[in-house]
Amino acid sequence: MPRPTNRDDFPHAVRRRVAERAAYVCSRPDCNRLTIGPHSDPKKVRSTGVAAHIRAASPEGPRYDPLQAATERAGDDNAMWLCAQCATLIDKDWHDVPPSALYQWKRQHESFIKTMGELGLRRGLAMAHVPPTERDTARRLISFLEDRRVLYALYDFEVPRHVLLSVQKIREELTRLRLDVAKDSELDNRLTKMLVACRVFLDEAGDLDDDRRFFGGSRSRFDSFVAALGAMRKVFGLHLQAVATAYGTEVSADLARIIPSNRQDADGS
Repeated sequence: MPRPTNRDDFPHAVRRRVAERAAYVCSRPDCNRLTIGPHSDPKKVRSTGVAAHIRAASPEGPRYDPLQAATERAGDDNAMWLCAQCATLIDKDWHDVPPSALYQWKRQHESFIKTMGELGLRRGLAMAHVPPTERDTARRLISFLEDRRVLYALYDFEVPRHVLLSVQKIREELTRLRLDVAKDSELDNRLTKMLVACRVFLDEAGDLDDDRRFFGGSRSRFDSFVAALGAMRKVFGLHLQAVATAYGTEVSADLARIIPSNRQDADGS
């Protein structure tokens, strides 16, 4: 069957860029098939990838958008890299794969490739099996804790009653976040251990409700408070380091103060 002449095909430069941005790996979330490799001829490369149109190149194709300009139709934003099998599948069963889903596949895959480049191949491949919702929860965890100065402010500036309220808020948020992750997952394990650290702090720090009574007590009482807070920060630091590494999430300079700099692992209890 002759190829339609009214197609807005991708120029070579667009096909090359979309393939390179995807690292020649299929962008379908549950595929990740490598589409390039050695040919039997040592002077050739075997490629099984396709620069697929998110919105069709011609009116006869799936997901065609008549309002899209020809330059947009043949441009980078409308292109995604897929293996030949997945490219055929989305075109033959296109009613179940709307453009919004394909744009999401592309964004998530390019983000994954970027993470692989930053973390290294092995750690990046390990992250490929982490549900996107779990990565999002890890980012929400770190974003929330970055605003909890109780984890990194100088001890002398801490007001016991404010610390108590802040730790209680941390416990509440950690408990909520656990509802969003699979039980016994890596992130669930880290959240659980941070919750235990909060409970231990509240048990060991003593009565923090009355600032006047607290500061009117002995020096040893303040020292016990500082020791308990320091121990909680240490535990949080260990698990935040593990979360940041496992889920490719950056930590602010303030929160990084409690993360050990010379650790071999992050299995703190």
